[in-house]
Amino acid sequence: MRNRMSVRERFDRFVIPEPMSGCFLWMGAYTHNGYGQFSMRVGGKTTKYRAHRFAWALENGPIPNEKQVLHRCDDRACVNVAHLYIGDHRQNMADMTARGRRATGTRSGCAKLTEAQVREIRHFGLSAPRDRGGRRIGAGAMVRLMGVGVTTLQCIYRGVRWTSLAPLLLLLALPLLADLPVVPTPRPTARPTT
Repeated sequence: MRNRMSVRERFDRFVIPEPMSGCFLWMGAYTHNGYGQFSMRVGGKTTKYRAHRFAWALENGPIPNEKQVLHRCDDRACVNVAHLYIGDHRQNMADMTARGRRATGTRSGCAKLTEAQVREIRHFGLSAPRDRGGRRIGAGAMVRLMGVGVTTLQCIYRGVRWTSLAPLLLLLALPLLADLPVVPTPRPTARPTT
């Protein structure tokens, strides 16, 4: 009869410590987006688990519903439970944004415009561009030229969309804002109750 390994022993076979960062790196299979993947037969059926989630569950028990296991170390291959914590999707997205991992602008894959076009749209609000004949281009022509809707054009100009690029108006206003005195905001007074 074969000597069977425990689940922990099987899992630990694929883990090596990285002394510089303190991460325990997963050396087994990976998912398409870089997370470790651990497979196990349960009830005659092979089930695949994300390695960091499995490591958390081995150490701490089941992961609560609607919760995710997040990395403090930003290394998707890390399965060190000390580098993992429980959070929700909102926390995961906020963490991704705070650490600069969210694809914005042309990196997002959904962008129809380039950064140069966005700057041109923002500049368009200050001084309308001209065509080759020297005539001013209106908003309708700009929409056709850029291939986006009027609302998108307006949102880009106002800085609601493409927030990764500072709005041109803000960049132009920064030197002026630096010279303004800071005025405290008056606090509202409580109304007497009758």
